[in-house]
Amino acid sequence: MGFLCPICKSATMVSAALEEGLPTERCTGCGGHWITSARYFGFLATADAHAPVPENVATAPADAPGLKMCPVCLKFMHYYEVGHGLPFGIDKCNTCGGVWLNAGEWESLKAHGFMRQLHAVSSDIWQAEVEKQRRADQEESAMRRRLGDADYAELQRVAAWLRGHGQKVEMFAYLYQRAHTGGDKQ
Repeated sequence: MGFLCPICKSATMVSAALEEGLPTERCTGCGGHWITSARYFGFLATADAHAPVPENVATAPADAPGLKMCPVCLKFMHYYEVGHGLPFGIDKCNTCGGVWLNAGEWESLKAHGFMRQLHAVSSDIWQAEVEKQRRADQEESAMRRRLGDADYAELQRVAAWLRGHGQKVEMFAYLYQRAHTGGDKQ
């Protein structure tokens, strides 16, 4: 097709396929894949929703946003973090809907059960969840630094025990009262 790779910036794209029924253009230099939206949605319409998820697939390496041009529209693509434990994002052209995946990212998405959600990664709902998780991770990291590893682990153990307890509300109230008054004063 004569596409220029968004990473290598050269015409090293060849016809390939990520799955049966999912043709792509693959860069022979970096191994990335260009997936048009029509091909992806065509694949979803025919793909087995219950196909086995591969095991022991290495997670694709972390990447970072950077300006990449859509090989079709020649407009800048937008970077969307996948989140949910995956350290990379996808680059999507919001004009034509095509998606660029770096080498190994499809396999990671598939191994984590996200192969049918590729189109959802760029949604406001998905990205809000990614941001929510990032904030929770930052808060957890700050608490761990503040308390130290041993105290943080003990706090996590107690919190897990309380979450599953049938009288957790009473127990939280008791702990709160004890922490603020130093005793059982009413």
